[in-house]
Amino acid sequence: MTDEDMLDFLMTSEFENDISPDEFRILLNRWKYFYRQLYGKMERKTQDLYHELESATQNVASLEESVLSAQMDSAMKDDIIYSLKNRKLTFRERWTGKIIMKDENK
Repeated sequence: MTDEDMLDFLMTSEFENDISPDEFRILLNRWKYFYRQLYGKMERKTQDLYHELESATQNVASLEESVLSAQMDSAMKDDIIYSLKNRKLTFRERWTGKIIMKDENK
């Protein structure tokens, strides 16, 4: 009897046949073997899924941080463009052809 046939028998049997105690013991041991095997597979798949979920969550968090950083950079550049839009050029800027940026931090 193959493992699949044995598992099918164990899953569908009602154990009301004339089975000796030794046969019951053998069937119980086989059931314990199949249960441990299937439970181990389920645990391994569950742990794999939790690991994938955790790594996806960390990936999403890092992507959100990079989006926030890109939005901040974009907003700063928009502020610079807005401040330079209607500004009158100084004589030095006109002569050199370059806009002189003033650092507000200094």
